[in-house]
Amino acid sequence: LLFLCFSLIFTFQHLLAQSTISYFDNMVESISSINTLEYELHSRELIGDKIFYTNTRVKLQKEPFCVYTYVIEPDKGAEILFISKNKLAFVNPNGFPFINLNLDPYGRLIRKNQHHTLFDAGFDNVKDIVLSVLELLRKSPEKYIINLGVKQINNIECQVLKVVNPDFSFSEYIVQKGEDVESIAKKLNLSSYLILVENNLSFYNDVTPGDKILIPNSYGEQFEIWIDLQSSLPIVQKVFVNNKLFEYYEFEKIVVNPEFSYDEFDKNYVEYNF
Repeated sequence: LLFLCFSLIFTFQHLLAQSTISYFDNMVESISSINTLEYELHSRELIGDKIFYTNTRVKLQKEPFCVYTYVIEPDKGAEILFISKNKLAFVNPNGFPFINLNLDPYGRLIRKNQHHTLFDAGFDNVKDIVLSVLELLRKSPEKYIINLGVKQINNIECQVLKVVNPDFSFSEYIVQKGEDVESIAKKLNLSSYLILVENNLSFYNDVTPGDKILIPNSYGEQFEIWIDLQSSLPIVQKVFVNNKLFEYYEFEKIVVNPEFSYDEFDKNYVEYNF
């Protein structure tokens, strides 16, 4: 009888863990249905030994790829516009040097004090990270997933799940021809900024073929996701490395698949200040 009780408890826990996978499946499906998106983003990212906060409003179109960002904090009024037919982003710094700039979206100026590039706007980045580990989670949910229950943020009910990597570590990687830190991270669904700081590199292109660098075996040590129970979108994302907050993203005022006007991704659009 005791054996039967333990078996039933184990079976129940296993089924409960398996059911958490459905939240990830629904999340992936919901993100995949997005063609256009508007949102406000609160970001906290570990840069060096300090957390940098930014607050931005974003408009995103996936095909063809276009993104417009308006900075609320820390540089209020700064704007960035990138459209896929151009190689450079159009930037209004709303301050010194008091002229519009054309900047490389992968360059030092536009990436200063940021973990990500313009191409990571929206939810596709977190979708790709989850997809890269989903089969592993499906096989052993009890090992990797902690269900933190239903919580509220901004009056939105969310299912909160924490994905943990108990075997988090770094291993050696040999840089191949044509690769830099950003392309390596994208290929393996890792954090390019984490690779950058772990290897004390000056910038993402500070590698050459044959170099040996250290890369992590997952995006982070712990990854906490708040999934909106209505939209199935991951409106809060927290990443921890070495038991410290590494990244925090909170999405507000989300509008899925808005209809943008034909000139909304043009620098001369009436609401922009380029």
